[in-house]
Amino acid sequence: MRVVIVGAGLIGLTTAHVLTQAGAEVVLVERSVVGSGAARGNAGQVCPDQATPMAKTSLIVSALTQVYRKDSALHVSAGTLPGYLSFLLKVAQNSVPSKYAANLAALRQVESVATQAFLDFAEEIGVDVSNKGYLHVYSTQEAAREGRKSTLARLADSQMPHRVGEVLDPSSLVSIEPTLNPTGYGFLDEGSFFTNPIHYVETLHQRLVDAGVEIHEGTGATSVTEREGRQVLHTTRGDFAGDSIIITAGVGSADVAAASGCRFPLKPGKGYSFSVKLDRDPLYVFKFESAHVAGLPLGEKSLRIAGTMEFDGDRDRFNASRIRQIVAAVGPYLPSAALESRSEEWVGARPLTPDGIPVVDKLPGLSSTYIAAGHNMLGLMHAPFTAEILKDMVLRRGMLRHRQFAASRTF
Repeated sequence: MRVVIVGAGLIGLTTAHVLTQAGAEVVLVERSVVGSGAARGNAGQVCPDQATPMAKTSLIVSALTQVYRKDSALHVSAGTLPGYLSFLLKVAQNSVPSKYAANLAALRQVESVATQAFLDFAEEIGVDVSNKGYLHVYSTQEAAREGRKSTLARLADSQMPHRVGEVLDPSSLVSIEPTLNPTGYGFLDEGSFFTNPIHYVETLHQRLVDAGVEIHEGTGATSVTEREGRQVLHTTRGDFAGDSIIITAGVGSADVAAASGCRFPLKPGKGYSFSVKLDRDPLYVFKFESAHVAGLPLGEKSLRIAGTMEFDGDRDRFNASRIRQIVAAVGPYLPSAALESRSEEWVGARPLTPDGIPVVDKLPGLSSTYIAAGHNMLGLMHAPFTAEILKDMVLRRGMLRHRQFAASRTF
């Protein structure tokens, strides 16, 4: 069977590997380069218990009160706000407590399976995963206590083992993580995992190359049609025919699906990151909660700092002010010299759905074209699980077993 996959990000690369291992002939088509979009620059977190829907009351309050502040972690460009109104209205509707609870339950149904699938897959391809946990850092003791309380409440019905430590003062925090400045309060949550997304992408890319997978970079997909029982992908560089087509193009998936007869709400929420060099290796993932920023240890004394959410309608445009916002937000906690000499500044668009749940389904009107998109900030953790769903649907013609992922659902 010949399968054409659109998009070489986390979902596309993982699915390509899973299908290749299952004996399929895979062709990978990518509008930019392998691992672009949100694949390489994310914070590498595999934390099922913190996987909550984006649409919540606190987000709506933040949007209304801070949206035009330049130092806000959430930023909506005034010029593009009209184009987001329908989407943001759906987000607001999904933030109603009853709807939020239902969306959270839909994610929690698959959290343990998705996490184990990721751990098994990472071991299979030789990617290291750390379970040292996350260090939650706050600006005040009161905020840290409230954060710990919320964390314990969230973990009360968790299917994953966790150990949440007591709130530490600045000196105690630095004693367990010497790379921090003695300015914050926090606690350690042992039980969540993290990995280096760059290593994940590069490992998969090399495995696909070694397996002889045909990869076409710089090739933008436009639509899918059906011709004599074959699925045909139309691109900026010609047509690609296959027995099946899978659209895993991140935020670009909605445009390809719409041109192929299926519409669903998907918008880019841009995140930014950069790397800093410290005087030693950090031990944990940092969750700078007061700043809404994460820090991921990359090895070799390097720390990836990632955060912010920007809606500006242009998924590729780099806005240097968002980097400055992150630097200012984490400035109290990290050495100023490290922040001033930062490198590898990056922007990537997270594919957001208004209910926080991805779309993994067969496209209506086409006999064998599928879509997997809208993983929000869970693309890394959900990639192997999603790939297995797609393998079952594509190779075995199985039905979608997880109806919460249906493209036809009410968002």
